[in-house]
Amino acid sequence: EKGSVNHSTLDIASGDILGNPFVFLKRIIHWMDDYTYEGTLDVTYTEEYVDSNGNLKTRDVNETLRAVIRQPGPYYANRVSLVYGNHAAPNLTFHRKPPEKGFFNFGGAKSKIAKG
Repeated sequence: EKGSVNHSTLDIASGDILGNPFVFLKRIIHWMDDYTYEGTLDVTYTEEYVDSNGNLKTRDVNETLRAVIRQPGPYYANRVSLVYGNHAAPNLTFHRKPPEKGFFNFGGAKSKIAKG
């Protein structure tokens, strides 16, 4: 069924940090969606024709055939998740997004080091 997502667990690791539990989950996700397949084929054939003088002649014809078709197919992705429990930090989140531009400003530190 298109759009249906299936998860399978590949690996799991658990433990605690200072009494706070955590679980790492590595899953493979599978879903069906459409793929677009495209292809071309160059063909050459000989055809006969009658020229303006009434003579029967042949000529080579070159053509490129092109086809496009959409068909359902499988997609896969790996996902790693961390579940961490800590009552002292209930809104703690982890992510891999880069920090905002200019979040770390080392310019001031460099000038202080240079001045000694």
